[in-house]
Amino acid sequence: MATRFQLKRSSVGGVVPTTGDIAVAELAVNVTDRKLYTSDGTAVFQLGSGSVTQVSTGNGLTGGPITTTGTVSVLANSGIIANSSGTFVFANTGLVANATGLHVNSTYINTISSNSATYANASISNTFTVGTSGYFVSNGNLGLGNTAPSTKLQISGNYGVVEVVIASTNNININCASGNYFYATANGSATTITFSSVPANTGYGFILILANGGSNTVTWSSSPKWPSATAPTVSSNTDVFTFITDDGGTTWRGVQSMKDVR
Repeated sequence: MATRFQLKRSSVGGVVPTTGDIAVAELAVNVTDRKLYTSDGTAVFQLGSGSVTQVSTGNGLTGGPITTTGTVSVLANSGIIANSSGTFVFANTGLVANATGLHVNSTYINTISSNSATYANASISNTFTVGTSGYFVSNGNLGLGNTAPSTKLQISGNYGVVEVVIASTNNININCASGNYFYATANGSATTITFSSVPANTGYGFILILANGGSNTVTWSSSPKWPSATAPTVSSNTDVFTFITDDGGTTWRGVQSMKDVR
């Protein structure tokens, strides 16, 4: 009859042998914790409890899932690479990474979300929505509320421009970087109006609502070009002006759209 050998063992969870229990290189097992121990004569340690700190080039990890309570780090500029048959799936997100790129699993194709944005059809080359608003991208054209934009920007519905109010002063500065619709009130015997922070390399225009301009001597420091090369007379009530430039503010063209509006 064959002789049966058994390791020293315990079926009580959490019990760890001591150096008094096992000799050097002797084995002991806790069958409840499923842990194997040995001793080097000085201390008892668990076998197979070390950490994987590096995987050498050309090698890989196979088998079941890798679980860690720490952070899995990837060296800078190396990334996580899938081979021709490998696939990485990000649990509960629908994102799948493989040799051809990053994809969305069909199960999640209409439910992928990030903060308040929901991306439909898994690609911004089609459509996506933010909140209850629809944004549609087609052949490089962007449509807002329009499913088939035929120009670079096509809006179905109304849109608004925030009014920039300039405090009553005799030196009115139109900061073009702050908007396209300005309301200013002239104050003092002389009023100078300047334009600053003009966008470069693009066409730009703005509307100026000027109140109380006729009570002052108005000087346009940017020297706009006016119809018939004549600056308009400013009223003491409210006037509306429109200005455009296509060279970063080197040349301004202006017109008094409305005069003496009451």
